[in-house]
Amino acid sequence: MIASGPTTGQIATSTSSVNSARGVQVTYAVRAPSARAFESAATTNGVRRLAAMFAYPALMGFKRKVDPRRYNGASLVGLMGIVVKSHGGADALAFRFALRKAYAEVANGVLDRIAQRMAEMPAAAVAETALATAASAPDA
Repeated sequence: MIASGPTTGQIATSTSSVNSARGVQVTYAVRAPSARAFESAATTNGVRRLAAMFAYPALMGFKRKVDPRRYNGASLVGLMGIVVKSHGGADALAFRFALRKAYAEVANGVLDRIAQRMAEMPAAAVAETALATAASAPDA
């Protein structure tokens, strides 16, 4: 299992429980593929260089789509306002996307829509939802 989120060229470590009765754990490392390794493989001969030239726009588009910084920000529901929490390691790009998410929630009236839907729910369903939320909350 590869630990999530290694940047290009970094080593990801993962701890896996092999025998839980004895508490034995194994830690291993996997090197994430680097752009330099792709570049050297793609430029070894003319045919590969030509193929890489055609594949480059598609690869860059894919890279932009799977960039975790573009999906930064978790909305906290149940508060009396819009709260979007960003993770601590967020860079400027990730923080910008979290701000965009908060702006979109304000612009689309998310708080009003949640309040409206809650008001439309029967009282029994509201109580059941509140109990389910309280039961799933971790104890402090």
